[in-house]
Amino acid sequence: MQKETIGALYKSTEISEKELLLDILENFKAGFNKPKAKDFTGSFQFCILCDGKDTEFTIQVSDSGFRIIHDHTDINPVLKVKCNFEMFCNITLGNFNPVTAILSGKIKLDKGLFSLSDFAKFGSLFSYREIDLKLPTSIQHAKIWIKPQKIVLVNGSPRKNGSTKLMLEWFKEGLPAEQTESIDVIDISTLKIEKCLHCFTCWTDHPNVCVNNDDAHILIQKMNDADLIVFFIPLSVYTMPSEMKAALERLFSQTTPFFYHNEKLNVTGHPVQRDKKSQAFLQFLVWGFPEMKHGNVLEENLNLWAAHSWKNNIGCIKRPGVNMILGDPRLQFVRKRIKAAVADVAESVYQTGIIPNDKKAIIEKENYISKKDFYFYATQYWINHSKTIFWN
Repeated sequence: MQKETIGALYKSTEISEKELLLDILENFKAGFNKPKAKDFTGSFQFCILCDGKDTEFTIQVSDSGFRIIHDHTDINPVLKVKCNFEMFCNITLGNFNPVTAILSGKIKLDKGLFSLSDFAKFGSLFSYREIDLKLPTSIQHAKIWIKPQKIVLVNGSPRKNGSTKLMLEWFKEGLPAEQTESIDVIDISTLKIEKCLHCFTCWTDHPNVCVNNDDAHILIQKMNDADLIVFFIPLSVYTMPSEMKAALERLFSQTTPFFYHNEKLNVTGHPVQRDKKSQAFLQFLVWGFPEMKHGNVLEENLNLWAAHSWKNNIGCIKRPGVNMILGDPRLQFVRKRIKAAVADVAESVYQTGIIPNDKKAIIEKENYISKKDFYFYATQYWINHSKTIFWN
């Protein structure tokens, strides 16, 4: 809660500052950092101006615990603090500059600036920013690859049997036959998945459970159980189709409502759940344009998702000009090479967790057909299949 929001709250509610102060003190235990208080004994005395009147209380800390004594003045406290109620809120939120606040008189300490070290001590013991979430902020992946026991292949195309699904089937054929029963294929197009409502009920009321009662739970459960997750996604306006985006957004319910610094990305993130296990992730991206660069944005989006979800990101394979490669009968030899390479990638990923560079190069090669020929034949294809003379 920002300072401006706090001020607006006072003006828009009939609750007195004194009542709000008591409520804050009642919830102080949520922000008490026991480890930092282990070797500390002492008291902090406060005089807070609430509703035009001074309210005094003392916080006594000892034996990794504390107690709040109202209307109490300590004889020899570690620190004496005097300020108004709004500033006290900002102290507990860490939303202020202590030096500026002291010099301007908004906070009065018994020893002025010389009390800053004691003031910092209070902040480390009671600031809400010091909550020990006790949630894992990373997942340790095995240094030696372990063959996945459960594999989920996700077809993110709105078309159930398009070129994206064909790539998925080629990949599946490369997996060991004995793994057939442990492979789940999910076609996003066949699931009824509503958009995320951004209501945060999965954080506040029912942890990790979405209020939307639809097929998203099928995707979530299968993905949570998987050791290896492979996304097959076609490009749509330089990102993923809306159906896949809706499905990915619904995975928000699997996050936690806390914040931490993700050192891997050097950005803020949400800690993973306590029961999250190590999972490997691989992405196959396809589109119709002949250049590789078209998929850069989508690849980066999925890389960020994988990093925030602490997946073991194996990598990305892209196939530009996929419709021409798969549909033009003159390119049957190329089609067979790519099919074999996709199957080989699947076997290698299953056995070693590594994408073979030579097979990746076969799949991603751009110039199987010149751009001049691509433009002519791809355009001619649509003219031949058009039901209108508008394009002729």
